[in-house]
Amino acid sequence: MKTTFKTIALAATIIGINQTSDAQTLYTPGPVQSSTTSVIGIGTSVPRGNLEIFPICSSGGITPSLLLSKPGSFVCTNPQVLGNYLEVREYNYNNTSFTMPFMIANNGRIGLNTTAPLTKFDLYTTVANDGIRITQTSAHGAVLGLYNTTAGGHNWTLFSTGNGNTQGSGNFMIYDYSAPVNQNNRFLIQGTTGYVGLSMLGSTAPTAKLDINAIGGHKGINITADRPDWSYGIHYQHQGTNGLCKAIAVSKQGQDVFVVHSNGATVIGYVANATGIAESNPNNSAYKLYVEKGILTEKVKVALQGSLDWSDYVFAPEYKRNSLDYIERYVKEHQHLPNVPAASEVVANGIDLGQMDATLLRQIEELWLTVIDLKKENEELRKLIKQ
Repeated sequence: MKTTFKTIALAATIIGINQTSDAQTLYTPGPVQSSTTSVIGIGTSVPRGNLEIFPICSSGGITPSLLLSKPGSFVCTNPQVLGNYLEVREYNYNNTSFTMPFMIANNGRIGLNTTAPLTKFDLYTTVANDGIRITQTSAHGAVLGLYNTTAGGHNWTLFSTGNGNTQGSGNFMIYDYSAPVNQNNRFLIQGTTGYVGLSMLGSTAPTAKLDINAIGGHKGINITADRPDWSYGIHYQHQGTNGLCKAIAVSKQGQDVFVVHSNGATVIGYVANATGIAESNPNNSAYKLYVEKGILTEKVKVALQGSLDWSDYVFAPEYKRNSLDYIERYVKEHQHLPNVPAASEVVANGIDLGQMDATLLRQIEELWLTVIDLKKENEELRKLIKQ
């Protein structure tokens, strides 16, 4: 049946059609029935709201409840200007202005609280902590997919996991379904601990605040800075007042081979062999650096605390050298020079480079003074012989 909108002014007012031209017509499967309750039913004689559209079964299945078609070959105006597909408006009390909580524009874009959506789905809000929520009531994850099917594109998916997921319940993950199997878990935040994992293998969970999987020849961390005067590459700050911890540790096959403690005490090599740096309490260690198997370097510079740490005092007038007789007796008894550590002491305690250089210089300076004295004695003997 064909009925003009003039005939159903009440229906037109409710569904938002304000045209009264005979060209604007309404086609129904049967006659339009009047109602004393100001409600409209399409496909039903007992509408349960102001407007109810009931789907009609056809040979091809159920027809859409509401179909909004965009004009094709005909022209609405010249030039062609098309209205929006659907607008839901909220007017003020005197109908002078309105807001639009929902609309479908004529370009297919959907807007919430906006009359000009800029993307396929555009949401505007001024309410604090407002936005979009996806609620999953089953045992599996709530999912948001961001897929790019063009060449080189990736299929990214955001998960809020449930107890039916292999990674466990309560985690946030970013998956790349374009990556190889067991390598697509690009980012994971563990809900129970707050631990963060990058490029985790399969269902592996992070074991630290930041856990990076660099297996397969991939880089771990690459830091680039352009302000060397104040910027940090990695900054570790120890807030505790009791005890120390490992600020940086590198392990191989379960054993630490490089450790920087929070007081700066550093071990390069197996920690168990670290002489002078107590692993249990590095704060009481005698030294700040231990290097297993030595150091290969082109230059070493040792700074002294003051001039008294060097051996120039040997030339002071009040300095008393050991006699040659005393040195001879001492060497026979101890098998090393006086003021020089024995081999057993060096094995047990090592040597201080600055102190040892000063000790050896003292021996050289004493030798030169002894040579000078012998020269004087030799000259005196020559004079006596000539006489």
